[in-house]
Amino acid sequence: MLSFYYNRLSANEINVEQHQSWKQDSIKYLNCADNIHLGSPETFVNKIYYMISQGELPSAESYLDNLKAVERTNPLINWLQALIDYNRGSY
Repeated sequence: MLSFYYNRLSANEINVEQHQSWKQDSIKYLNCADNIHLGSPETFVNKIYYMISQGELPSAESYLDNLKAVERTNPLINWLQALIDYNRGSY
């Protein structure tokens, strides 16, 4: 969740140095989550959301496919798929 927080802070920051600092903090916390439990659905959700926010839609979709294989009933799957589709312009 800290990754989300710092990613959102960086998105609204106009100071370039502070933006970069918060972006690096976001990546740091995302990597910490990977080190704690790589197969956790929450880790997949965080990583997919981060990829979407960076415009890395093919990677996000690949991770989403992995999440679907691990946990089909997670309600965030539909939300993440909708974010990917929206960012592609597929309304």
